[in-house]
Amino acid sequence: MYMGKNIRIGLENTLYYRRIEVVQNNLKLVKRMVRRAKEFGREPATVEEIREIFNFILYLSF
Repeated sequence: MYMGKNIRIGLENTLYYRRIEVVQNNLKLVKRMVRRAKEFGREPATVEEIREIFNFILYLSF
């Protein structure tokens, strides 16, 4: 993230919030990454922006 790249968040990427704390859902992971993104001066994409990005990717894949 500090190099200006995107990040992946979710239980498929990590099961732990801390070393001994297993996450129950994605909410804690997403909130942590939103906080960190803002600390780096980056604003997370909105739902609408993500939909546009994925529609564009799907368009290019056909």
